[in-house]
This record gives sequence, C-alpha cells and structure tokens, in this order.
Amino acid sequence: MKRIAICLFFALGVSIPNAQVAIAETLTFPCGGTATYSVLIPDGVAKNGNGCSGNLILDRTVKVIGQNAFSDSKLISVTIPSSVVEIKFQAFYQTRINAIIIPDSVKVIGQYAFSGILTAKTFYLGKSVIDIGEEAFSGSSLGSVVIPDSVTSIGRRAFNFSSLSSVVIGKSVTRLNDWTFGNNDFSSITIPYSVSSIGDYVFFGSDKLEKVTIVNPSIEISDGAFTLNKLRIRSVEYCGDLKSIPIGYMSNSNLAISYLTPICTPELLEKIRTSKQEAEAKAAAELKAKQEAEARAASELKAKQEADAKAAALKKTTITCVKGKLTKRVTALKPKCPTGYKLKK
Repeated sequence: MKRIAICLFFALGVSIPNAQVAIAETLTFPCGGTATYSVLIPDGVAKNGNGCSGNLILDRTVKVIGQNAFSDSKLISVTIPSSVVEIKFQAFYQTRINAIIIPDSVKVIGQYAFSGILTAKTFYLGKSVIDIGEEAFSGSSLGSVVIPDSVTSIGRRAFNFSSLSSVVIGKSVTRLNDWTFGNNDFSSITIPYSVSSIGDYVFFGSDKLEKVTIVNPSIEISDGAFTLNKLRIRSVEYCGDLKSIPIGYMSNSNLAISYLTPICTPELLEKIRTSKQEAEAKAAAELKAKQEAEARAASELKAKQEADAKAAALKKTTITCVKGKLTKRVTALKPKCPTGYKLKK
C-alpha cells in the first residue's frame, strides 16, 4: 500500500477560532503493471481503476466501489472484501473477470454494475443484497442465479441476455419488472408468493421456457408478461381467479396471442398454504421488531429525560449577596443569603 497524498481543505480567508479542519485522504494501491486505483477516505470510495489488469484483491478500506471505478479495465479476477456495502453504476462494466462473487456485506448493486462480462464462469449473489439496479448483470455469462431472500427490488433488464440456465427467485421480491429475465435459456421458473405483479416482456426471448409456476393466487399479470419469440410454454401452474393466461409469440413477424388454461395442482395448493404462513409469520416478526424498537427508543428517551431532570435538580447554583459594602457569593442546591445580607439583583 502506498499513501500518495493527503489533501487538507481550509476555508481560505476566514479565521474561525477552535474550528475543526476537515481532512480528506486519498490512498492509492497498485493493480497491475504501473496502474493504480484510488480510495477516498473516510468514505472508502474506490475509483480510477480503469487501467487495472490481472488479479486484484481490493483493500479493506474500500466500502463503496464507485461509479465506473473499474469499467473497461483488463482485470481477469477481483476479490471484493466484506467491508464493501455498495457497488455503483458500471463499476465493473465490460471487464474480463472470470468470476462474479458478491460478498454477503453488499446491500446495493447499481445499474450496469456487472453488465457485459462475457468471461464469468462463477456467479454468487450475497445474502444481504436488497436492491439490484437496472441491467445490473445484463449481457453477462452467469449460467445460473439464486436470488437471495434479502432482495426486494430487481430493476428492468437486470438479467437480460445473461445466459441463465436456471433461476431461483427469493421470497422477498415483490415485482418482476419489464424484461427482467429476457433472452435466457432456462426451461422452467417458479414465481414466489411474494411477487404481486409481473410486468411486460419479463421473459421475452427466453424461448426454451416451457413451464411456469405462479404461487401467488392474487398476482397481477401484464398481458405482455409471457411474450416470447416462439411459443414453447406448455404448462402454467396457478390457483387464482384467472381462467386463462395470455401467452404472446411472434408469428410471421407479427405478435400473436395464445391462451393457456392454468393447472391448479395439490402440490401448488400446499405451497400456497405454507408460503402464506411464512409471509404472515415474517410480517408478524417485522411488526414485533418494530414495536420493540419503538418501545426501546421510548424507554431510552424517558431514561434520558429523568436523568436530565435529576441532574438539573442536583445542580448547584451561585448567588451574590450584599450587605453594605460587603459582598458574599453563596453556592448550593438552593442557595440563600446569610442573615443580614440581601440578594444582589
């Protein structure tokens, strides 16, 4: 590690007695050949790594991988430390890394963060990710994806053209946005109970898709949700009120619509029952945690107010008393002037 520069920022021309001087520090680290990347301290933002190459182990001072930090670099592998909580816009866009391993510390993955990576052979999505941005992994070779239960939001085209042969969607995703899983190779998919709506063209171009299982019986399905290039879907398992599911497909360059009658199986009914119980238990646990947090905050506030009141009650005060030309200062919890003295006002 080499520390290259420490930048001190002063308010020029202004003198402020006893003021704190803000200090920002920029660290630089080698990343192949003569190339380096920078980390801005104290925020821990990695940047300026576009000239990096080879194998890179990011320093643990990195908390955020900044916008375009390593985009178009010649990196072939990168190890992201558990100190990282966010990966921003196009951070590794069109690099040559052979594995995308996102640690469990990461919560947010920005737009195009890992887009256009055709060399990836291994893919792991950390268990703390909450938000996956638009086209975060589009055009990358992922093979398969298990979206953890922590994920609540997946942006448009997030996994479009990602060479997916299998997909597992976590239990906290609430909506499948337009083109989310377009142009992939999986043959079946289960849409969990947590998903309440499906946008347009979610699976467009995923022409090997033959079986769809929809767990939520109250789900809203866009007319274009299952529009494909070719009509391959043979089975839709679903136990809701819809009597038919629209399946769009291209016929002689025109969009045609076919309708499939869904099948409600005993296995799906059981899955709905258990999923509903899990969702209710999760909601109850979250409500309990919120109530406990509010109660704890109220208790801490009350304790502080009582402590402040007690401190105020125990605080000694000083008064000045006069008797002719004599002056006397009296300090006590409830100070009183001695006999013959009067309080100076």
